[in-house]
Amino acid sequence: MPDSLESHLDRLRNATRPEAIFGPLRGDRDTQLKAARRAFRAIAARIHPDRYATDPDQEEQATEATQLLNRWWEVAEETIRGGRYGQTRTPPVTPAAPGMATLRSSRRAYSVQGVIAAGDLADVYLAHYDDQGVTRRAAVKVGRSPDTADLAANEVSALRRLWSADPGELRVFGAYLPRLIETFRLDDGRRVTVLSYIEDHVTLAEVLKRRPDGVPPEAMAWMFNRVLEVLAWSHDQGVVHGAVLPEHVLIHPVTHGAVLLDWSYAIEDFGDPTSGPRLTAISAPRRDLYPPEVFAKHPATPATDIYMAAQCMVALLGGDPTRPGLPDLPPRVAGVLKACRLASPLSRYRDAFELYESFQDALRATWGPPRYHPFYL
Repeated sequence: MPDSLESHLDRLRNATRPEAIFGPLRGDRDTQLKAARRAFRAIAARIHPDRYATDPDQEEQATEATQLLNRWWEVAEETIRGGRYGQTRTPPVTPAAPGMATLRSSRRAYSVQGVIAAGDLADVYLAHYDDQGVTRRAAVKVGRSPDTADLAANEVSALRRLWSADPGELRVFGAYLPRLIETFRLDDGRRVTVLSYIEDHVTLAEVLKRRPDGVPPEAMAWMFNRVLEVLAWSHDQGVVHGAVLPEHVLIHPVTHGAVLLDWSYAIEDFGDPTSGPRLTAISAPRRDLYPPEVFAKHPATPATDIYMAAQCMVALLGGDPTRPGLPDLPPRVAGVLKACRLASPLSRYRDAFELYESFQDALRATWGPPRYHPFYL
C-alpha cells in the first residue's frame, strides 16, 4: 500500500468505512482494539504535521489528514466496542411489494431487498446483483407509473452526459455523482433505473430529522461547499439539476463528502433567465423550496439551483425557508445566503462557481483558513 502523505490523505478523504483505514481486524474486541491502535499510531506517525513543517502546503495536508484520522479512529473504536466492525451494513428497508422480489433486465437479475427511499414519483429499492461472480449492491429506482418514464429517461440522459466528461475531471467530480448501471422497462411500461448504491451516507433530510434545532454554521458551511462544488461543475457541463432538495443531497459525516442524487428534473443546455427550457415537473412535497421563476413558468438556470441550495442551508440552520429572514449568522456568511435567495434570478449569482468563490471569501473573513470541523449526528 502506498505510504506517501498524498496517498494517506486520499484514502482518508475517500473512505466511507473505518475498515478502509485500519484494515480487517480479527479476534475478540480487545484484540481488535489493540490492532486498530497499532494501525492508528503507524498512520499518525507517517502523517504528523511536524514532519512537514518546512512545506506549508504539505503541512496543511498533514493537518487535514490527522484530523480525518482522529475522526475515523472514533468511528472505528465505536464500531469495535459495539461488535459491528467488519460487518456489512444494511440500510433500513421496508418490504417490497408483491411481484418485486426479482427484477430482470436483458443483462442481469436484481434481487430486491426492500424499499430504501420513497419519492413522490418513484420508489428506490436496495438490490443485490451478480457481477462476474461478485455480489454487489445497487439502488434500483422504479417509477410508480408508466407516465413518469419521461422523467426517468431525463435522468439517464443527464447522467450519461455528466459521466462522458473529461476523465481527469471525473476523477474528482465523479465522487459527487451516482453511477448509472443500466436502465430498462418492466412489462407494465414502468421505467427502471439502476444506480450505484452509495454506502454510509445520509441525506440532508435525515440530518434535518435528527438535528431539528439546526446544525452549527460551520457544519452548514462545508455542506454548502460540497453542494456548490458539484453544481459549479455540472453547470459547466451544461446541466442544471433542477431539484436541489434535502432528499437529493447525500453527505458523509466523517469525510465531508457529498453526492447529488435524482437528476430526473435536470435541464440540459440551459439558456438564460429570459430564454431557454423550463422545469416540466417539481417535487410537490418540497414546493416551498423552489424559486419564483419555476411557478412563473420561466426558464430554469444555474440561479434556480443556487436558490434551492440556499433554501436547504437555511433549513439546516434551523431556519424557515418560507420566510425571508435568516437564522443568526456571521454577517458575511448571511450576506451570501441572502443574495442566493433574491426573488429575481437576474439578481442572484450568475453561476455556482461565482457563488463558491464569494462564499470562500466570506468563510475566510469569518473563520480564517479552512479547517476540519467534526460533525456528529
